[in-house]
Amino acid sequence: MKYFIQIPVNDFQHNDEVLREIKTNYEQLHSINLFQIFIVITIFANTFLGILTYLRTLKGPLQNVMTYVTAHSVKQRQYIDFILEELLLVTSSNRAVLGLFHNGTRLGAISFTSMSVFHEAVDANTNSLKSRFKNVPIEKIEEEILKGLNSPHEFIKYSIDQELPPGCLKYLNRNGIHTVYSRVLMNSNKGMYGILEIQYLSQPSNDFLLDKSRINQVELIFSKLTKAIEAIRDNKKFQVDVDSII
Repeated sequence: MKYFIQIPVNDFQHNDEVLREIKTNYEQLHSINLFQIFIVITIFANTFLGILTYLRTLKGPLQNVMTYVTAHSVKQRQYIDFILEELLLVTSSNRAVLGLFHNGTRLGAISFTSMSVFHEAVDANTNSLKSRFKNVPIEKIEEEILKGLNSPHEFIKYSIDQELPPGCLKYLNRNGIHTVYSRVLMNSNKGMYGILEIQYLSQPSNDFLLDKSRINQVELIFSKLTKAIEAIRDNKKFQVDVDSII
């Protein structure tokens, strides 16, 4: 007799079948071994914990499931989009994408981090990718993360003309991207919290990294972006006049 126990147990139908099998075995042999006792205890314990967790979510404070929207919070997010549009113009790119990390699920003390695209700017002839990239597991972008962490203060160029890891090349081809300039968003005390991508659908006419004037502009814009993101994260007001956006 084989038993497969998931901890936490999610497959209640499977557990019911296991309990029925143990019950049938007991009726036939009039005995039960220690392993079967352990299986029964484990199933009931996990079922109880599952119900307890569910009840806690029902009794949780309202602020955990509700958020408030103010005019200032809307303007803060509009300001980030405004920064990305400014970046789009300075770099003559087709798309600027900002992905931020967040906790997707937890298993005990282990947190499984995901990335979602929260902000994006595109030119008039480019489709949005924002809706495609929600809750992306970080293992799918480990190559970009590691390279970014090794060079946190500069843009890294990826192009279909380069020899790239299969996953990176697949990402470019699937989304019709020729060249990407990627840079991580870092907090000196807490680590990396996001990735900025400047994307070109065809080969760039010139490399903005080689233009000192333009790279200085890009650095100023990038600095504004990181300050804005960190202000939202820390629930602080920007040091700029967000009223000028509307």
